Amino acid sequence: ISGDTIVVGSSGAGAYIYVRPESGWSNTTQTAKLTSGAADDFGFGVAIDGNTIVVGNPSGNQTLGSAYVFTKPPGGWTNTAAFDAELTGSDIAQYAAFGFAVAINGETIVVGAPDAHATGGSTGPGAAYIFVEPTSGWKTTTETAELTAGGKQTQEQLGWSVAVSGRIVVAGAPQANGSTGKYQGLAYVFVAPPTGWATTSRYNYRLAAGSGTNEIFGQSVSVSGTTIVSGAPGEAVGSNIFQGAAYLFGP
Repeated sequence: ISGDTIVVGSSGAGAYIYVRPESGWSNTTQTAKLTSGAADDFGFGVAIDGNTIVVGNPSGNQTLGSAYVFTKPPGGWTNTAAFDAELTGSDIAQYAAFGFAVAINGETIVVGAPDAHATGGSTGPGAAYIFVEPTSGWKTTTETAELTAGGKQTQEQLGWSVAVSGRIVVAGAPQANGSTGKYQGLAYVFVAPPTGWATTSRYNYRLAAGSGTNEIFGQSVSVSGTTIVSGAPGEAVGSNIFQGAAYLFGP
């Protein structure tokens, strides 16, 4: 959601846009629908900021994955399959799930690819790709920078979730710190250098939950300003396993 506009993803069907009526929210169908015209996962991940919507398509682009940028027309949102830009990863291999998660804030878009750099049919260490809008506006391009976690673990799936606020990017890695199907999970925090985003495997902070074995921390993340929230749906609360919890981190 951004302002009076909500976007809802439906994997394979598209992205549905709802604009708040002057009389307030009420039960309604969509104002407009964004589609790709192909049988894939378009709509798996969505994000909106102001007049710009990003739609992830992790199985599109011949299974390489991609993300599409749509800009609101002067007359308002209407049904369309015409995107302004297609974002792809320069080093993405097939089945990397590029576009599994997307986020946008201002001129910065983040696209998660949790199976990037996977080997031998395993899940990937993953990566988050940064795209900075050119002065001339969004256009089809590869990333400005790629964020990884230095190969800490080969199957942690960094980029399963992503979030961005200003100079801060958060990327969840829900399979980190795991063994035998039990995953504690981590979230990595990256801060843009004064000179701007650059490809790096050095994170600024690494966030974790408690000392349990299957929190799946980092499966969802959000950031606003310097406040970060991470979901841990596997968290046990007392004797209630998988009750789940959300962890809040401040400056």
